[in-house]
Amino acid sequence: AWAKSKGLRVHLTTTCFGSKELKALLSSPTTRTRCIAEITAAVALRAADGVNIDFALLQSSERSTMVAFMQGLRTAMPNKELTIAPPSVDWNKSWDLKALSEISDFLVMMGYDYYYSGSTTAGPVAPLRGETYSVSKSIDAHLAVGVDPSRLAVAVPLYGRTWMVTSTARKASEVAGS
Repeated sequence: AWAKSKGLRVHLTTTCFGSKELKALLSSPTTRTRCIAEITAAVALRAADGVNIDFALLQSSERSTMVAFMQGLRTAMPNKELTIAPPSVDWNKSWDLKALSEISDFLVMMGYDYYYSGSTTAGPVAPLRGETYSVSKSIDAHLAVGVDPSRLAVAVPLYGRTWMVTSTARKASEVAGS
């Protein structure tokens, strides 16, 4: 209510982080339909302007069912904003980014955690360029598969990481267990 009173648009966020959980949700048409109904009801209850879908660890076997889920959500909420948060790197070719960009108002690419708490070496959280994987390479990869540039947004981090490393060398190994 506060955000709306300030003229801001409000999107609810639906998260699901886990390959088993996503498979259970996406592989069952009944479960997908129930989830879509619950999201639609929550958006209506809060008078939200839309919803952001933030699913992580999508497997390639769920590529088409993810598209079906988003299409079902679009059909259920034709006049609401629909965004999705795909990863910066599609490691398993699990994301049909072109199809998802045609269904969604925006793809909000996660432009961070290129090096994260589980990394074995220190590195920049969101390198713009100069690394094997970087924000600019991720943007290029999303565009190369057909994502409409006017529908691609990049989420940037407002944090950094402290690394416990074995030396002062660039990209030094992280101390085990730190």
